[in-house]
Amino acid sequence: MREVLTEEYLISNRTKRAARGWKSVCPACGGNDLWYTADTGSAFCFECGVSYTIGDVPRHQASVNYQPRDVQSVRSVYAAAVSLYRDCLQPEHRAYLLNRGLDDTAIDDFSLGYCPPRELPLYQLDSAKLAGLCTRRNEPFLADRVVFPYLAANQTTDVRGRAIEAIEPRYKSPHHDAYMRGAVFPFNHDRALSKAEQTGTIIVTEGEFKAILADMHGFSCVALPGMLSWRSGLIEVAKYTPIIMFDNSIDPFDRMRVDRAIARLFDHLPTAKVAVLPLLGERKQDIDSFLLHPKGGLQRFQSIIDGAVPYQTYKALRRF
Repeated sequence: MREVLTEEYLISNRTKRAARGWKSVCPACGGNDLWYTADTGSAFCFECGVSYTIGDVPRHQASVNYQPRDVQSVRSVYAAAVSLYRDCLQPEHRAYLLNRGLDDTAIDDFSLGYCPPRELPLYQLDSAKLAGLCTRRNEPFLADRVVFPYLAANQTTDVRGRAIEAIEPRYKSPHHDAYMRGAVFPFNHDRALSKAEQTGTIIVTEGEFKAILADMHGFSCVALPGMLSWRSGLIEVAKYTPIIMFDNSIDPFDRMRVDRAIARLFDHLPTAKVAVLPLLGERKQDIDSFLLHPKGGLQRFQSIIDGAVPYQTYKALRRF
């Protein structure tokens, strides 16, 4: 059940303007990362993961005009959009991806693209609006972002954008509720399941870059669109041994958020193990930076995976 907030509260507690809304203080955790999106009449806290409806009308009812009746048509639109976004990927966008540790083969294999900040003919279709790719005025929702397709069951089940420039929020998914759009699978689902046939394990992490870097190094890895999110398609991951691996940080507050996210994920994946990356002298460490770090690398990463412990052991040993 989503909490309900009034727009009056959001205005009085506003801390930062955004293109289609603003950022406010979350009443649940007191954090400064509650994003209100005026287009959808909803808000989401990236600190604690609580979703809010704005006003007295439940979010799913407020969005009833956009509720897809046929998930297959939404996925067909996503497939068409991915093809267009791939064609829009320019050298400067490719350079950004290469700088993040990807190579040209990975960029092509994962069908990465770029959503331009202009109207495309596709946006004139009602199905594109149902899929959350654009507003009613045909404005692209993922504009100025590199786009990651979510491929599962040989279909494009979702897309997500990551800003190249310093704009907020850095990551965006199509608007409308994920389950309304049929976005029930994690990123890299099909490739990870294929690799798990040999490895017997699947790493579960946050963020597409991390999953791609792990995949490039031969590991089976899926990513969630946000550490506190859940995708029911992850149930298939439980056929193998899930290894939860989120970012590690010197900041106690960040570590508390990670601990909360791991606990929530364990509720869905009770056979999961937990692996923690050493900081290697840095303030923060994640999969992509660890694999590229001179003190990290492939062999050390493998040893950390091999040393993953059951959640209850992790919970007993943690010091924060």
